Amino acid sequence: MNLKFLLLIFLVFFFPFLSVGQEATSDTEDVELSSIEISGSIDGYYRFGSLQSPSQTAIVLEHNKPALGSFNLAVNYDAKNYGGLLHFAAGPRADQSYNLDDNNLLRYIRQSYIYYKPIDKLKLWAGTAGALPGYENDEPHLNPTYSTSFLNSLIPGIHTGLWLDYEITDQLAFNIGVYNDMDRRIDVTPGKHFGSMISYENDNHTISLSYVMGKEGEQNLKIIDMLWDYQIDQMNAVALELLYNSYKSADLPVEDFYGFGAYYIHDISDDLSLNMRCEYIKDNAGFSFDVQDVSVWDLTLTAKYQIGDFLFMPEIRYDRANKPSFLDKDNNLNAENIYFLLGLIYYVGEVR
Repeated sequence: MNLKFLLLIFLVFFFPFLSVGQEATSDTEDVELSSIEISGSIDGYYRFGSLQSPSQTAIVLEHNKPALGSFNLAVNYDAKNYGGLLHFAAGPRADQSYNLDDNNLLRYIRQSYIYYKPIDKLKLWAGTAGALPGYENDEPHLNPTYSTSFLNSLIPGIHTGLWLDYEITDQLAFNIGVYNDMDRRIDVTPGKHFGSMISYENDNHTISLSYVMGKEGEQNLKIIDMLWDYQIDQMNAVALELLYNSYKSADLPVEDFYGFGAYYIHDISDDLSLNMRCEYIKDNAGFSFDVQDVSVWDLTLTAKYQIGDFLFMPEIRYDRANKPSFLDKDNNLNAENIYFLLGLIYYVGEVR
């Protein structure tokens, strides 16, 4: 039996005894309450595709065998004006999301940051956290679908640096920061990255625009990302992401990809939802497919069914390109790919 599958079985059954979501608060009424929360998740999946080969998303999914996704464990502390988070992550999904710190134990620290609020409207941060761009999360139970989109699997997963959040009004907020190389805890390229985001939120709408720029090796990176969430009613929600990502080297053409992801979430009950993602990506440089100037559509249908602390995510995904781009088991290129996937997640609390 596959060693990773044995590890998955062990962690699923023993994880509840290793990490239990809990919250501890002070019992004095005249002092602002503080809290400590422990949370975690473990996920795995089985996938069978028509091409009998691994997926070509940057976060690769295996074919026709049970496989481990990732293991997450987080400790979060919040007090009146300060707090912090320490979040460990391991497994293939985590390695492929932010694995640039090779042969370094820091690669297993998904997030580690502290924050301080000198005034109500201002929060100062330092450490490693999720990157600004992107709609989807690395932990699948936080997503409407189990598999990642082509767009979100290609952009950075973490940033390390100093940043601040400022509430301009109750509905309008601004973020700005300086960071190391994307997906690295320790810089390897001289210079820093700059990132900013402005967001607006009311009862039903959330819209944000983020921008990241910096030097990656010999290339200049630029990412522009717009996100819009709309809660139609208690049962229905939609979201839209527009993304542009480019790399520019001296005296060479721009290498870029861009596209959009549209999401629909329908909550049938507290325990069951049916979700859909429609994605389009124009990959001019062949980042995902090793084929230049390719256009790809992705349609994904996913159900999320909760039973206690377990979440089942059956999924069907159809990818179609304008030219042969998907490798089959014989390394032949094909224009279409369809697969079925069953994801199983156990989680306690909410990994942030």
